[in-house]
Amino acid sequence: VALAPSAPSKALRERFVESLVKYCASSDEARRATAADALGVHALRSPSDGLPALARLAADGNDARARGGGAIALRHFAFATSPTAVAGVVRDADDAWSRASRAASGPLPSEECLLLVLAAADMSGSAAPAPLGTAEAPSHLLVSAEDVAKALAPTPALLGDSASHEVRRAAALLFDACVRVHLKKSSSLASSASAHVGDGAPPTVLPLAWFDACQRPLVALLTPLPELVTVVDLGPFKHRVDAGVEMRRAAYDALLAICDCRRVGANMLAWEELLTVLAQGVAEEAPEVKLSAHALIVKLCGLVRACWCHGNDAPREAALKAMESYAPGLTKTLTARLRSEAVKQEVDRHEEMIGSCLKAIAALSRVASNGGDFSAEAGRLPAFAKVLSICETTHAVRYALEQQQDHAHQ
Repeated sequence: VALAPSAPSKALRERFVESLVKYCASSDEARRATAADALGVHALRSPSDGLPALARLAADGNDARARGGGAIALRHFAFATSPTAVAGVVRDADDAWSRASRAASGPLPSEECLLLVLAAADMSGSAAPAPLGTAEAPSHLLVSAEDVAKALAPTPALLGDSASHEVRRAAALLFDACVRVHLKKSSSLASSASAHVGDGAPPTVLPLAWFDACQRPLVALLTPLPELVTVVDLGPFKHRVDAGVEMRRAAYDALLAICDCRRVGANMLAWEELLTVLAQGVAEEAPEVKLSAHALIVKLCGLVRACWCHGNDAPREAALKAMESYAPGLTKTLTARLRSEAVKQEVDRHEEMIGSCLKAIAALSRVASNGGDFSAEAGRLPAFAKVLSICETTHAVRYALEQQQDHAHQ
């Protein structure tokens, strides 16, 4: 069915929004994802009805499924507010119609498909959008920086949602999107040179208080929760299933994104709290989470050294205080042995884990020694000194290479 790309009536728009709100809380994951995508983009084009709908979904009184759907919709909205994304999502009529066509053959019922097609026609425009919040923004881009900040205000509460780890995971992905769009892509953060670390946090569409409010519940997501672990009896052996793995990975990804924005990371991170909780990350049983923990340690060590170069020694002291607690997890990884009948995939995964661990140790060692001789700190860090001894005996060649690469990157 071919529909002329004319704006839908107010009644149809209301039906469209209410339908998407309803399906954002659906038990069908595919239907929920499709509706959240459409609602997030619609809120950019029509904030008068789209933004209140997002707020209703993310409200505290809703059930976990609706709040999770609201977090997903807010994530699509955050990505859509990127100046580079707006052109592809809002201006390009062909893209809008293709999105509607995919939905028409997807999980939404026929009535909602029709409404989505009408909304797609409404989203199309002709002028290339200017950056968010400028006077040159075209008429079809009606959202302001204040609208964005207000829409994303529920994020800290979603990150701290105690009822559902799925809501917290969706909120971590939402925060990651906000960092990438409104910090990493900011022109004031175009350069990530360490010389900018001491310049203070830059201005952003989202207030810095918002990022600060999000940070502690985000760091709390890194802690494994026993209540999310179930044991499945498979007869001759038992299999542990951790439902919180994806939530923790999303939290690590968001923190890694902050570290890529060096000025923001150096001036906003709660160093002591974050470095302390990483002791659990290096001892993780889930390999994908442990790899993320190693990567975050490497990023943080780069920021710690940059801060120290600018006269701020507090992050380095926090790192030295936490370093001893990393030793058990790092030692367990370095001394792990493969079973004799291990297949190639297991061997490759083991080698990747060892390499990741050595990168983290090389970065930590450089922080402890300030680029000099570690022996000056060995008495203060006896457990970490033993970790270095294992590296230099069991993995000498690979560790030396990681040290050289870490030095070159700095």
